[in-house]
Amino acid sequence: MERKQIDRLLKNLGMEVEMTPLLESTADGETGYERFESAIIEILENCRGENPVSQVKTRMPKYVWRYGMLIQEGYETVKVKKRVDQNSFPRKVDFFKRNYGVSCESETMREIGASQNLSAGRIAELVRDVEGILRYNKRNLFYQTL
Repeated sequence: MERKQIDRLLKNLGMEVEMTPLLESTADGETGYERFESAIIEILENCRGENPVSQVKTRMPKYVWRYGMLIQEGYETVKVKKRVDQNSFPRKVDFFKRNYGVSCESETMREIGASQNLSAGRIAELVRDVEGILRYNKRNLFYQTL
């Protein structure tokens, strides 16, 4: 994986602060980047046999009880867990690996979309599902990178 891609992934996962010292260290002849990449692959391989859970943020209406009825009072951002469809999961993992360069050369979303006849936005949506799975498994990702 390229360093720029790893930094972008860490930012999307919200793990920049705690992972930066780990990625700079070397242990047993392996760099932190190699351990991080192998941890990602292992977590995604473990999710293949089951319906993986993804954690995403969404905006939901906020209701307040006033005057004897419910009144909508703006929106709030909440974290929601959702199950990822097992049939499309291998395809999403493939797009994620190609986008971030996990065990292959990284490509942009436009390049992946052009080769698959999909828009870059659709590829981004599929990649975000896999990022949500990694976000849900943050603790495993951290401890496997140690």
